[in-house]
Amino acid sequence: MNYKKVGFLVLIVLSLAVLLTTHGQRQSVEPPSLLSIQEIAKLATAEAYFDVPVMLPPESVQLWGIPVPFTKKSYLAIGQGKVIAGINTEKITEFTVADGVATIKLPEPEILEWKIESNSWRYWDDGSGNLLQFSIHDIHKAELMAEQQMVERAKKVGLLERANDNAKKTIEKLLRSAGMREVKFI
Repeated sequence: MNYKKVGFLVLIVLSLAVLLTTHGQRQSVEPPSLLSIQEIAKLATAEAYFDVPVMLPPESVQLWGIPVPFTKKSYLAIGQGKVIAGINTEKITEFTVADGVATIKLPEPEILEWKIESNSWRYWDDGSGNLLQFSIHDIHKAELMAEQQMVERAKKVGLLERANDNAKKTIEKLLRSAGMREVKFI
């Protein structure tokens, strides 16, 4: 996760809170602009953690196209990872403010980041590849397969919908703290 961007978002929210409140009295501030919202960059609003099993298909070392005995290997690998979803605020193109009402059209939520924890892998082999060890190539292949599965599972369990709902809540709180009395999403 890009901590600089998250830190920047926290800084914006805190700055707005300080600007809006001085010893309990409201001050008038300039209404937010499209550019000020786009500067957030990416707003991560939902995450999910998964155990991802990957079955590596059987492979054998081949010599002139003939499988070499005792070199077939087949593995089951299970890794743990997380998927982060949210919105890219740079893609917001419609934002208006009139009479204390902010109207905004958010972009579609997207998967912002995914990662398998490299030290979380557990491996089991079928015992038939007595002459072969699990290689770096095998680990890389398992990670790629796991990442694809994890992103698909995140979409199936509704992570994008949750990210969209959370993004709306976050943007609404941000705009209300900037003095908007109402926020409409189109």
